[in-house]
Amino acid sequence: MTTGELILLSTVVVGYFLPAIIATIKGRPNKGAIWALNILGGWTLVGWIIAFIWSLTSGRPPAPTIVVNTPAPVAKATRSCPSCAEAVLLEAKKCKHCGELLAPV
Repeated sequence: MTTGELILLSTVVVGYFLPAIIATIKGRPNKGAIWALNILGGWTLVGWIIAFIWSLTSGRPPAPTIVVNTPAPVAKATRSCPSCAEAVLLEAKKCKHCGELLAPV
């Protein structure tokens, strides 16, 4: 067998098993069924085309993308309580931590 004939033969064999090779490389969960279809029905053009398309499709729907929109927390202006030094709102009239009456701002 000459080198040219050997290259032609290997090209035909790789071309014949191309759907099964693609399914194996991509790690398809149904690669065994694609191999079986390719071996048993690949000699017909219809069987080879079905195996080829099957090897290119993933076989499962894409995972849904969940987007959660949460509003960013709004930072409110605060001041320190003169009695306990805890942060209280600027509008506060009484400290929520110690009960101290606060002077208006």
